[in-house]
Amino acid sequence: MFAPLPQERAEGFLRNLIRFLDEEKIVLNRISTPSVERENSGVMVGAVCCHRLNGDETAEVFAYTVSGSAYVIDDAANVAGGIFVGPIVSPSLIADALEPNDREIHQLTDSINDGKKSGIDVTELVKKREKLTTASLKAVHDLYYFTCWDGMKISLGSICHKKIPGKLPPTGTGDCCAPKLLDWCYRNGLRPVSMCEMYY
Repeated sequence: MFAPLPQERAEGFLRNLIRFLDEEKIVLNRISTPSVERENSGVMVGAVCCHRLNGDETAEVFAYTVSGSAYVIDDAANVAGGIFVGPIVSPSLIADALEPNDREIHQLTDSINDGKKSGIDVTELVKKREKLTTASLKAVHDLYYFTCWDGMKISLGSICHKKIPGKLPPTGTGDCCAPKLLDWCYRNGLRPVSMCEMYY
């Protein structure tokens, strides 16, 4: 991956943030239900250094975030300074978008697993589940809009359609550190001048 901006200023801020996490002066708190497959795994943390659009380059503003929507960093603003940037779409809105098909998708998964164990052809069940899953993912992706440098909003669907026409974006698209930080900068009339991400 290439760095879209110089990294030095944001990296210094981010290294301090990670040091405070290691020293337990600030805490990385899980706010969602843990998943078995991701238990004890790390996360990406990111930081951005911005200037106000009025051109005052002495007035630096730092912001930081965590990839995904499972974690928040508590008390970091009080210890390290900067502003915590949350997810572009709240977990509750995502849950609302998934809810209409969720129960049926789980029931179909159970039926598919039972059918495979019994040697039953599950092709139609798989197709039905795939259709419902696609509808749910589309409903989630339709929630994502990003603020651009010129203040205009652009949907995740329109961004991805240019690159992969007719395909849904991968799960989690829009929840990485960089899109969250850049969206936050542009929504708040700030010009990003340095950005960095690290695995923690």
